[in-house]
Amino acid sequence: MAKSARRTEHRQPDRGRKHPDGALSACGDDATAPAARAARAGDERRADRALGSSREASRSRSARHVRRLDRTCTPDVQALFERCAAFFILAEGASPDTQAGARELETIIAGRSAAETFCLGVYHEGSLVAFLHLTENYPRQDEWWIGLFLVDPGLRRLGFGTEIHRAVSEWILENGGRRLWLGVLEQNRDAERFWRKLGYAERERQPYTMKSGAESVVILMSLPIISVSRA
Repeated sequence: MAKSARRTEHRQPDRGRKHPDGALSACGDDATAPAARAARAGDERRADRALGSSREASRSRSARHVRRLDRTCTPDVQALFERCAAFFILAEGASPDTQAGARELETIIAGRSAAETFCLGVYHEGSLVAFLHLTENYPRQDEWWIGLFLVDPGLRRLGFGTEIHRAVSEWILENGGRRLWLGVLEQNRDAERFWRKLGYAERERQPYTMKSGAESVVILMSLPIISVSRA
């Protein structure tokens, strides 16, 4: 089952970033923003070193391929979403439409900025096999929200998602993050088990209306990032 958390609307006042925009090597260049790319270069190299550094032999090397995605990656994101159609049916009541990938890459949580929004991906043998949507300083300063985390069905239950989560968490910690939050739908039992296994604790439950109009419940969970680095 897809390891995923969907967004809920917690509105918070905007705050300035503690570090520059940019994190990972981009999937594709945005020709309209060369100055922004240049400004990100130093931080991208630092993140690449953090996510691609050597680890114990027992760890997967999947984190080496984590990269930042942009709109040039839309076809890859769309293809992954379509392979994960079972998740969308479970969480939204319908398969992803043809614009689902493009919308996700453009999604910014209310009250936050593009500079605080990160779409990350992992490629394997030329295909996008994992996708994360992250928001910084949400729901509070120095906390990060996992809006969506999808892993290709063919790579689940192999420790792949766990290693990606660890690598990204370490990078967030280095950039001042202190806690991760997410919301998992009550009916997504596999995802709930995955997050609890990683150490996430339930904080509250909220009603949730799916795109299909069906009513559900979202379980809000959080994890201190320091516990990830010590795992």
